[in-house]
Amino acid sequence: MFVSGSSSVSAMRIARYQAEALQAVERSSARIASGRRFTSFAEDTVAATREISLRAQQGATGLYLRAAQDAGSAAEAAASGLRSASDILGDLRNAVLALNTADPTSVTATQRTVTALTDELTRLSTSTTTVAGKSLLDGSIASAPLTFRVGAGGSASDEVQLTAISVAADQLGSASLKLNAIDFTGGAPTDQNDALDAIDEARSAVTDSLTSTAAVSSAMTYHATALGTQYAAVDTALDTLVGVDAAQEAVTLTRARLQAETSAALLAQINTLQTTMVRHLLMNI
Repeated sequence: MFVSGSSSVSAMRIARYQAEALQAVERSSARIASGRRFTSFAEDTVAATREISLRAQQGATGLYLRAAQDAGSAAEAAASGLRSASDILGDLRNAVLALNTADPTSVTATQRTVTALTDELTRLSTSTTTVAGKSLLDGSIASAPLTFRVGAGGSASDEVQLTAISVAADQLGSASLKLNAIDFTGGAPTDQNDALDAIDEARSAVTDSLTSTAAVSSAMTYHATALGTQYAAVDTALDTLVGVDAAQEAVTLTRARLQAETSAALLAQINTLQTTMVRHLLMNI
């Protein structure tokens, strides 16, 4: 009696199949855990290269999306402040229009209203800010616009500039009369018509600035929506490219586990058979 070499060859083959099955188990487990169809560049070089390109595109789109959102938020904050300034100027005009210069009580009451409203304009000029804390209506961005790059190209359309006037009372009015200088109770009282002309010029300037900032806000809302759509499309493409089919991968994992377990059982049987044959051989020597 002798031990056949065929059992050793079979054992080697089964051990190889077991190793391959265990590798398949590890690979499927990693895919399910990561949610990715491939977990290394070597598994799918074409898809991996495409993923790098898509992620770069997505990153750039994300940057421009955030810039568009920031520009829109800043423009809307400025527009909101300018709308408030317009309302204040409307109240100021009504108060001055109702002034009775022949009635001391009316003059005193009107002056109190003028002072309160012009103080509110000055407060508004410094309190309306961006999230970053930069004042928008103090005149700082009138000559040095806030600039946002919202596109990949180098053209002017890929850059948005936000400007807004100062709504401080000492900056609004006519060339000869600023709103903070309106004084109906002083030694040389302000002429009522001059005050109304100054207020009207201030309202015109605020309206022009509001039109500009509202246009930027509206444009950035549309642009951010378009960029968001692009970002979502790239995200979908990435999911299609690298996303794993969890159900199918679970089937693959189960099959690999069964193959590994079957291989292990067969190896155990071969080892037991070989041991029995050797013992039997030794007993007959």
